[in-house]
Amino acid sequence: YLGNHGLETGSLARRARAEGIAVTIDPALLEFSQPTEVLARRVAERLRHPKWLFVELKGPSVAFHFRQAPDTDAAREAVIAAVDGAEREAGGTGMIRFEGRKIVELRPEGAGGKGRAMERLLERDHPGAVLVMGDDVSDAEAFRVVVEARRRGELDALALGVTGANETPPDVVGAADAILASPRDAGRVLAAVASTVAAAIGRSGGPAARRARPE
Repeated sequence: YLGNHGLETGSLARRARAEGIAVTIDPALLEFSQPTEVLARRVAERLRHPKWLFVELKGPSVAFHFRQAPDTDAAREAVIAAVDGAEREAGGTGMIRFEGRKIVELRPEGAGGKGRAMERLLERDHPGAVLVMGDDVSDAEAFRVVVEARRRGELDALALGVTGANETPPDVVGAADAILASPRDAGRVLAAVASTVAAAIGRSGGPAARRARPE
């Protein structure tokens, strides 16, 4: 498991329940947690705590969501200006800025994003096939990694962009093999994959099939 754009890591024993996963943060990044809290507070104060602002603290990173603003373009400019002012006030933070769908996020410099997170997964697990889905600019980074690995003949891969409530970012359209019309369609794809895998395990006499056989 790699979460929060690769800042969080975890592992789960085979057939264990997802609730049992132990998630950790790279110790080298923990030093950013307290300054990030201060930065988040100062940005909100500079904006005078508008009702449309949602501040999402994620350990060593922070995201400022402005989807609920009546004028999202103006809100974006206001958030960026507040972030710039707060960073100047702090004398620098060692953070880099990423933008997505109605969101401005700050992450530690050098921590990488979804592209680097995907690279680490491929390096660690050496999968034979990968399915990756997403709807935001950061997901396009992961698309490009798996598509390039496929081009090199290292694995089979499919990158699917997902259309959400708003227009699909051009980066997603350009990096994906195909675009799904809705999150519901993404769910259908995952259900089909799960059914196919279960059937394959059954045909091969895997654990699921052995449990189903009468004694």
